[in-house]
Amino acid sequence: MNNGLEGVFHAFAAGEEMDGRAFVKCLKDVGLLDDRLKAVDADLIFAKCKPKGSRKIDFSTFSKALMQVARKRRMRPEHVVDVVCLTPGPDYDAGSSCILGVGEASGPERFFYDRSTYTGTHRCGGPTSEGGVITDRGLVNRDRQHEIAASAERRARARSAEPEPLPTLLGRRQSLQAGLLPARKK
Repeated sequence: MNNGLEGVFHAFAAGEEMDGRAFVKCLKDVGLLDDRLKAVDADLIFAKCKPKGSRKIDFSTFSKALMQVARKRRMRPEHVVDVVCLTPGPDYDAGSSCILGVGEASGPERFFYDRSTYTGTHRCGGPTSEGGVITDRGLVNRDRQHEIAASAERRARARSAEPEPLPTLLGRRQSLQAGLLPARKK
């Protein structure tokens, strides 16, 4: 049984030593975290068992930490070791909610995964590199004929017979806006 426990330890630790995050993940994936043992309690057990000044634990310290978990959960230590040995290793898909094409993303990451919400150059493309020179011809039309036609339209609108009425500012009448405001005393 010790050999199986050591295999699970190395699977979660991804090496010779395990950090606190991997310890809590191990307990979560095995199903030992519940109302009696929460993630905070697992962090405290890890902190009590690890050597001073160290951030990681080795296999023997992991075994001692599992004994503390058994005490906190009011279970026999052998039963906790058996439960841990039955897990094949870390399950990285258990808590993820936004794998592309699987499930709906919530929160700000929905903008990252949903390509229909892309804007600007991410959607329409940006400048292209033609022979080492970056151009934006497709995005901006600065053709002389186009500029002349656009300015002709602006001139025609400016010459129209009916001037557009001025907008009403703060409920004042147009005559007051047109410059007929009484002089204010200072």
